[in-house]
Amino acid sequence: MGTPVIGFNVPGVRDVVKHMETGILIDSDNDIIALAKSVIRILKDEELRCYLSRNAIKWASKFTWDKTFEEFEKVLCSAIMSRS
Repeated sequence: MGTPVIGFNVPGVRDVVKHMETGILIDSDNDIIALAKSVIRILKDEELRCYLSRNAIKWASKFTWDKTFEEFEKVLCSAIMSRS
């Protein structure tokens, strides 16, 4: 949807958010002040918001169910072949 993500720099989130490319990662997982400042920054800075939004759309387009299935199928085939 092109929504820039603001999240904590923890496993899972850091795998899908590219800091200052598709969103903002907050280093400490309990720094509510930094989280709030990042929300305000994106709301006030239209140029940054649009930049992150465009990049978020491009990044998300790489993740489709078809591609996920293809990669999963490769893993399964590889596991089956290694057991043979």
